[in-house]
Amino acid sequence: KLLNEATNAGVKSIVDLTPYRDINLYRQIADRTTINIIASTGYYTSSKMPLYLQNHTELQMEERMYKEVTEGIAGTNIKAGVIKLAADKQPLNEWEKKVIRAAEKVQKETKIPIATHAWTGVRDQFDMLVKSGADLKHINFGHIETEPGWKGKKREQMANELLPIVQNGGYLLFNNFSC
Repeated sequence: KLLNEATNAGVKSIVDLTPYRDINLYRQIADRTTINIIASTGYYTSSKMPLYLQNHTELQMEERMYKEVTEGIAGTNIKAGVIKLAADKQPLNEWEKKVIRAAEKVQKETKIPIATHAWTGVRDQFDMLVKSGADLKHINFGHIETEPGWKGKKREQMANELLPIVQNGGYLLFNNFSC
């Protein structure tokens, strides 16, 4: 009902950044609305992932994301339209580094955009993605305004820290304006 109301208000597409999901639920929803639902692949932080995904090697991460982008998710023909990655450590931990490297490789091969959850460590994510050769013009760094990620820095300090991301073509997603 809400998706149909959104369509009536002019919304044409939504992007769901849930990197693991019951894809059959997406199909059921898609059959009941005209809105375009863009599914994602990728990984949250390890503690937020199901155990069977927490144990993936970097190669398994890359293979899973590549397959969900090029072939479909969970045996369906529904393909992921974006890669989700997340970090909540600063500096990045080994799990987060594996996810970023795997996502960058898939992006390089498929040209698919990346959406990050950059609650903390946005510059660490940015620096690693730059180093690995990711296409920054197709990366959205989300939640970067949250105070824990600022570690006590003032707005001007954060602006200076974030400016290189924008100057290099990356996008910043602000969703809380109370900071």
